[in-house]
Amino acid sequence: MNREELVERYFTGRLSEDEARQLNDALQKDAAFAEEFELEKDLQAALIDKDKTALKSKLVSLEAEKFPKDQKSSNLKWWRYAAAAILIIGLSLFGALFMGDQSTPEELYAANFEPYRNIIAPVVRGENTEGLLEKSFALYERGDYNQAEQDFSTLYEATGDRYLLFYRGNALLALGRTEEAITIFKSHQETQDNFYYKSRWYLALAYLKMDKKSEAVSILEEIVTNNSYNADKAEDLLKELEY
Repeated sequence: MNREELVERYFTGRLSEDEARQLNDALQKDAAFAEEFELEKDLQAALIDKDKTALKSKLVSLEAEKFPKDQKSSNLKWWRYAAAAILIIGLSLFGALFMGDQSTPEELYAANFEPYRNIIAPVVRGENTEGLLEKSFALYERGDYNQAEQDFSTLYEATGDRYLLFYRGNALLALGRTEEAITIFKSHQETQDNFYYKSRWYLALAYLKMDKKSEAVSILEEIVTNNSYNADKAEDLLKELEY
């Protein structure tokens, strides 16, 4: 499988364990590819904005920021190709909505899922990671979700720190192991820690991925009512699900 296919499967949450390892190896060995991968993450975030003008503005802004005029033309060519492709996809999705077509639950999941950022053990470039906690989150940031998930499990068994369940659930979702992710998120939510409301959002997305609309809607309505994490996005999803 080529790199473009690996990246596409990453952003739609369909990477297998072997594919996750392939992507991680490519990111570690090719700095230019790693930079392009980060760029595409920015673009995916831009697609969440439903206003077409705002989307175009974001793409132009990102191009100016990431590729100054004196940068190599090959990178700029890649950027313009990626930006154009994603803009076409984004505008097509918007057009479908304006025409009354309804996205499938899995499509809504793919448009909204992004693994929650690492705020536990931020990785500093150029520094060695010593402990298992730091190494596991470094793996998580690089997209090696298979090994990160295993390490989070090991760390949780050793420490009982419940935030590890939250990040393990995110890693499982990124690996496409949705049923396991649901089990982990539900276990995490047995007590309310600082990640509880974020965990509710990801559980709702997991139910969407499994096409369990009633379960997803119940949680999304709770999020909107409580005005908790991603309440605006939850409200948008409810509208798209026609609730």
